[in-house]
Amino acid sequence: MRPSEFAEWFPQDFDEHGVPDQFVFGLHQYHSDKARVWAITSVRLYNVGIVLLLAGVMVTLVPPGHISAERWFPLVVAGVGLAAEVGWTGFNLFQSIIRAARSATRTRTTNDA
Repeated sequence: MRPSEFAEWFPQDFDEHGVPDQFVFGLHQYHSDKARVWAITSVRLYNVGIVLLLAGVMVTLVPPGHISAERWFPLVVAGVGLAAEVGWTGFNLFQSIIRAARSATRTRTTNDA
């Protein structure tokens, strides 16, 4: 939500200078946190979908019996794409875990001081 929308919806929670009170700040923080969670979830599910799509392409391209030479190229391309997507997704997941751990450590250190 834009700040102007908060002012339209909750005019009683703004002072004469247009500064919002704690309720509006808390409401904005809540919605911001929820939007961040949904954005992260949608990116992760998109990555899982790409991995499943590439795995499905690979499985579909493998015929029973002998694999012909013209099937090897798309199989290799799909395999490389699958490996790259799994690597990229794993790297991003690892980075987000590290970021969360560092943030928790900083918060704990700040609160202890």
